[in-house]
Amino acid sequence: KYNEFGQYILSADQNFDNPVAIANNHPDWFGCWVADKESGKIVEINEDGETFETYDNLPNISDIAYHNNSNTICALSRANRTLTLIKGGTLVKTIYGFQSPNSIVVNQRSDEVLISDYGHQQVIKIDLLPDNGIYPDSVSTEHYLDQLNGYLNGPVAIAITNYSEANGVMILVADKINNRIERVPYIF
Repeated sequence: KYNEFGQYILSADQNFDNPVAIANNHPDWFGCWVADKESGKIVEINEDGETFETYDNLPNISDIAYHNNSNTICALSRANRTLTLIKGGTLVKTIYGFQSPNSIVVNQRSDEVLISDYGHQQVIKIDLLPDNGIYPDSVSTEHYLDQLNGYLNGPVAIAITNYSEANGVMILVADKINNRIERVPYIF
């Protein structure tokens, strides 16, 4: 941890074997979650550098994101081709059916996690607060982000930025095969 002047002030007491992703989307909290691929765990570290909680038995985690409204950690595994949802410290669901998932981002405003899937040539969206409370077992075409149909050939990274519409965001997708960044308004 560094202060606003770039001076070192704190280290976490946790050791990592192969940290591959970090997440903190909570507006009033200075801690973070760190995914360690080698040890198959996600570690929650508080603002003082202390390990707050550890979630084990999560093999091959490659990317993570956090959803504020549901207190859900979304853990992506490229190797296992799965998305695992951990809510309040409990593993809630592992979703299958991805072909080659690369990165994830949570849209805090629409309560969805978006996954770039190179194999499906799509961005896949999963509702983190489904009306019926049931998450899908597997992804299907109903989970495709329609705004990008026909535009993507090799999505490898995804990000969200603010957008001027009241109920929208701008989605940025790095498309490896087309060698470009797709920038698409997403109204929900």
